[in-house]
This record gives sequence, C-alpha cells and structure tokens, in this order.
Amino acid sequence: MQGIQDLKQMIKQIELHWGEDLRVDALTPDLAVVGTTWQEQRVEAQGHQVNQGGYFTGVVEQHNSRWQFRDAHWSVAPPAAK
Repeated sequence: MQGIQDLKQMIKQIELHWGEDLRVDALTPDLAVVGTTWQEQRVEAQGHQVNQGGYFTGVVEQHNSRWQFRDAHWSVAPPAAK
C-alpha cells in the first residue's frame, strides 16, 4: 500500500489508453484471460513527460456478479532500434 501512496507524490498526471486489439478468451464460465496493447502518457512531479506503451495481460474472475482481476502483467515495449 505504501508504494501506491508514494506514486501520488511522484506522478502529477497520467493518461492511459487501451488498444483497439482487446482480446477476451473465456477459460471457464467464471474465468477469462484478457490481453491488449496500451499507451500511457504521464507527467512526473518535476514536470518531465514520459510516454510508454506495451502489452497488458490479465486473468479475470467473476465473483459476486462482478469481474475482478486475479492477476495482471504489464509489459513495456523496448525502445525502437536506431
């Protein structure tokens, strides 16, 4: 929980965009795996702008009539080769 509190001091603004390539694959009636590309623009407390993107995957579970993440993984794309 402390890490989340520290993020509030480090990040001034953040904007996350999910890709148009969202996939949801049912594993069971109550479990599914999701995957999509993502792009993020954030402004750090010092004013420095960071743009990142990558691929997100997660396992979701239906619990009490709601879908909740059980696991999530954010991969960051490597910088383009020069």
